[in-house]
Amino acid sequence: MKKTEINTAKVKKGRADVQGTLLALNIGIPYSFKMTEIKKSSLNTARRRLEAKGYSFKISERGRVDDYLVTRLK
Repeated sequence: MKKTEINTAKVKKGRADVQGTLLALNIGIPYSFKMTEIKKSSLNTARRRLEAKGYSFKISERGRVDDYLVTRLK
């Protein structure tokens, strides 16, 4: 089984543009976001708004201690 490469996402300092950050992700590549950089509720709100516009994301915190895995699917 191959080890999947996970990229660490860069988030602007200060108030994060969560929707812009999610749209900047490459399709099909998982990115790691620290819990201290973006709150889970902000991530879910941005995902829900973007899914209404036709984009698709997978957010997972399963097995993670201090970060989330976000993958842009569409």
